[in-house]
Amino acid sequence: PNISSEPIPRRQINPRTWLSAYLQACAQHGNRPPPQLEAFLPWSMDAARLAGMQLDIDGHGLRLGQAHVRELLPWGTLYAHFVATEESDEAAFLRAVEAEMETLGVNCRAICGRAQAVEAGRLHGYSVMLDGLTAADALRMQEQGLGAHRELGCGVFVPHKSAAAVGAPH
Repeated sequence: PNISSEPIPRRQINPRTWLSAYLQACAQHGNRPPPQLEAFLPWSMDAARLAGMQLDIDGHGLRLGQAHVRELLPWGTLYAHFVATEESDEAAFLRAVEAEMETLGVNCRAICGRAQAVEAGRLHGYSVMLDGLTAADALRMQEQGLGAHRELGCGVFVPHKSAAAVGAPH
């Protein structure tokens, strides 16, 4: 699958690493173009093809590592490091999270973590733990995520062992 539907100017693949990968594929096919040229079009590259490529993100180099497929697991507790929000108030944020979960048909306890800002303060959000999920709801949350900007990695949930100590009285 494609990792992004955004046009190439936002992803800025380093031409040297892209050309090196293309020329290596040509050499592997008897110094002829590889049979699937579209796989080398930057906007249609999948995660495996992008491995090892150098991206230019706002003047900063980022080398992509090897992609690893991980099975979604139906854990009762999930955690997202950063869920983006338009809300700066924690209570309003939790109401928005609960409304989105209700739309998805998910019923659980949402625990709000620390407020955070990224993208030089232009993007605000919170860490979120979801506890008391059914197996089906846990898989749905890992597939769907919460909030905006999931293409940037926001609102992506991963399994967490327990929420027992979170929110417990001292």
